[in-house]
This record gives sequence, structure tokens and C-alpha cells, in this order.
Amino acid sequence: MIVPPKCAGLALNHVMLAWKDSRETRRAAANALPMLKKAARVTVVALAGKDELAQTEAAVTHVMAWLGHHGIAPERLIEAAEGDDADQLQRIAHQHGVDMIVAGA
Repeated sequence: MIVPPKCAGLALNHVMLAWKDSRETRRAAANALPMLKKAARVTVVALAGKDELAQTEAAVTHVMAWLGHHGIAPERLIEAAEGDDADQLQRIAHQHGVDMIVAGA
């Protein structure tokens, strides 16, 4: 977990799960499950290349079902990948008022 230096607390109003079908992301999601359960709102965000859209949609559907089994009703957001993934995810988080990002590394 990375926390900004001037962070005074943890808000869990809106948590973003930055999904990429990788071992690291699956582990991050599993480890963050207690926080995801406490969040008021969870959005699964995935970035997909044009040739990966169907595969990404299927993976996100699977993740949403897994979260649903844990009592979480997530939203989904799939965007076309544009340049640097980290920059794009940061922009999405800012636009949607996300309090915390869960991502594998």
C-alpha cells in the first residue's frame, strides 16, 4: 500500500479496482477485499486495446461476479488504452472522485 505523505485518514467512499488480468492484480484485489467490502462504492476499471476488448469485458464480468459473491456490488468502466496506463488510471480516478486505487504492481 502506498500512502501520500500528508494523508490524515482513509476515505472509502469510492474505491477503484484497476483491473488487469495478472497475478499481481488478483493478489491486490484479494488483499484489499476487507477495504472493498467497507467501501460505499467500488468501480472495476480496465484499459483495453482495440483487439483486447472482448477478452477484457469477459475478465471484468468475472471479477464483478467474484466481488458480488463477497457482497460487493461494483460498477464497471472499460476504456480504450491511451498511452501510459498509470497516467490514464490517475486521470480516471481524479475525474470520478476516487478515494483509493487498488492495483497490482
